[in-house]
This record gives sequence, structure tokens and C-alpha cells, in this order.
Amino acid sequence: MANYDGGTVLLRNCLIAKNTSTVHSGGIFNQNASPVLSCCTVADNTAPSRGAGMYNTGASQPHLVNTIIYGNAPEEIGNTDSGRTFGVNCIVHNGISSGGNVGILDADKE
Repeated sequence: MANYDGGTVLLRNCLIAKNTSTVHSGGIFNQNASPVLSCCTVADNTAPSRGAGMYNTGASQPHLVNTIIYGNAPEEIGNTDSGRTFGVNCIVHNGISSGGNVGILDADKE
């Protein structure tokens, strides 16, 4: 999925899985766009470079609510430029590097 230049997207109860990209983001690519993902799963996507689950560039600021981003390789979320990801009550393997997040489970639990 690719979102560009101010695109307004709300994804609810969706699954984005097992996609492959030849550059960035096998799952969701955002360039100056800030989608909202609510109760979604982004898993098992691959890319040779950054952000296999989600890649944010430009001024992208996606918001994740009750969402799982897990098992994407080589990394779950990649942010460049001023791109930031915000999350509330999510599971994101290795966490979200942007500040202002609440309730992020970021490691395997036994």
C-alpha cells in the first residue's frame, strides 16, 4: 500500500501480510501522508532495505491504535526525514523509536 502527499486513509480491522518490495516497505509506504491504523496487523512483509512493515518519509506521521506490527524483515518501521510513528496500545517488535507512545509491547514474552 502506498500513501502520498496528504492522503487521508483509515484502515480498520485489516491484515497486510506476506508482501515483498524491491526497495522500501513491503507493507505500507507513506510519503507526506499520515494514515490511521486501528485494530490492524502488519506482519511477515519483506524489503531489502528499510521499514519492511511500514516506511515513513517526508512529513509522514501515521497513528497506530490497537495494532500489531511484527515479523517484518529487516525492520518493522523505518522513519526518515521528519517521519514519525505514533502508537497507543500496540504490539511492535523492537518498539517505536518516536516519542509520545503509550502502551507499546515491544519484546517477546514467555
